[in-house]
Amino acid sequence: MQTVSSALSYYLIWGVLIGCGVSLSSSLAVDTVVTNWFIRKRGPAFSIRWGIISIIAVACLPRLSWMVHSLSWKTTCTIWGIFTLASSVVLLFFIKQQRPEFYKLLPDGTKPQNGEDTGREAMVARGKKYAEGAQEIEYTLSLPTALKKPFLNL
Repeated sequence: MQTVSSALSYYLIWGVLIGCGVSLSSSLAVDTVVTNWFIRKRGPAFSIRWGIISIIAVACLPRLSWMVHSLSWKTTCTIWGIFTLASSVVLLFFIKQQRPEFYKLLPDGTKPQNGEDTGREAMVARGKKYAEGAQEIEYTLSLPTALKKPFLNL
């Protein structure tokens, strides 16, 4: 932001670089984790996630306003960018990269019963069965198989 000298450079830096950076750094990673780890409780999990973000935003606004008033908006954006980058890097250490079955758990905090096989293959199969019980549909770039059938009959 220190190099902004025109409206066009402001829109490019703020809209493209910062918008993509925030989305790719923390938002996308956290949304992926919530989607992977919650099936039946996905709605409340996303509500809690966005609630925490809202509280953080409300808590940060007075500090940011003070910084803009006492420093400058360019310096404040630079400091905020460094803070966002540092907090995103720290956050990535706490994000689990795999689905819960790889950690011998099931989605929604469900734990396997005592005596059940907790090997990776068995846990993945148990996780698929849990998702099917919740009528979870896996969406990919291609259409889900449930949606392909009606089109084949045309």
